[in-house]
Amino acid sequence: MTLTDLEEREQAAEALREIEEFPALGIDDLLRTSQAHLQFALRWGGLTEALDGISGVVGLVDQSTDPIVRTGFLQTYGSALSLSARYAESHEIAERQMTEAQRLGLEWVTPHALEMRAIADFGLRHFERALKTLRRAHHLASEQGNVHTQVNTVVLAARVHLARGSPDRAVQALGDREVRFTSPGMEGENLATHGLALACCGRVDEARNLLDRSDELTSHLEARVLRAFARSIASHFDDPGGRLDLDLLKNAAIETIETGNFDGFVCAYRSFPILLGSLADLQDVDTGPLRRLVHSLDPALGETAGLGPAPRERSASTQLLTSREREVLDLVRQGLTNREIARTLWIAESTVKAHIRHVFEKLGTRSRTEAAARMLSDS
Repeated sequence: MTLTDLEEREQAAEALREIEEFPALGIDDLLRTSQAHLQFALRWGGLTEALDGISGVVGLVDQSTDPIVRTGFLQTYGSALSLSARYAESHEIAERQMTEAQRLGLEWVTPHALEMRAIADFGLRHFERALKTLRRAHHLASEQGNVHTQVNTVVLAARVHLARGSPDRAVQALGDREVRFTSPGMEGENLATHGLALACCGRVDEARNLLDRSDELTSHLEARVLRAFARSIASHFDDPGGRLDLDLLKNAAIETIETGNFDGFVCAYRSFPILLGSLADLQDVDTGPLRRLVHSLDPALGETAGLGPAPRERSASTQLLTSREREVLDLVRQGLTNREIARTLWIAESTVKAHIRHVFEKLGTRSRTEAAARMLSDS
């Protein structure tokens, strides 16, 4: 994990291979190895595959007796869900992380859990709640001397301002103070967000300067996706007709899909909705995952941008479901009640109901029996 933060990709990959060579002696070893896989994917891509690969491990967290293993895994897992724009699931993990921190007396875990919850609230458009949570996280991090979370809360607050149509306020928040960074990746992400905010303000020369500096500092996917979209947005101000450079937008779309950092795309289109109107013009790239995400999170914005109806997968209809929704549907198929599903997956019963409602909407079904039948027909 230290090597990933220091941008030592090859050494981090070698360390991961070494971990895998040792046979797992117990649940804690399995959780540590899974966390290492997620951490690598969080930095350089393959998030979707990494999350799918550990779906069977998540249920083992409750069996671990090591507080550091439990909270460490949950933190990395929740962060991966956030970057994948699986915000509802990430919110569940953030609440669980808060409970773990209080139960185990791990005060230093709380600011990280609050940060995770704020990102989920941002994704779910609970902007005011996200800002309130970030203020609390920043206060606790300041008391604890946690520089990492102090910086992150400022960056995340700036993204909320961008999503609310206040790029000038975001620029001010990011440029107001002298910042001490703990890693190249953190500084690079800060610069990428600042560059995005400047691009949205039309200050393209300043934006490109910061984006170039970010590029020199980090190859982490959080900064990469933001940089790609920021450069595309800057091109809007270069063109007399206000058109975006489609090659730059295409690069950003490919970067999003290949890395799995859909959160960066959400941040970009909410900051500068004009880019959504050009998605349909992209050639040789499947924008279906991006358009589905817009329709899921911001349907009114998608309609205004002229994206048309939400595109469906060419494959089986159940492929529209998230991995958590498929888990819930499989338990429905087995005849479990909502309460039994909640206990099985360690989530609230209200969350189960929300997942089932989303399953019905995505599959176009109206009953548990009909949804279960659709699952069988697609398998």
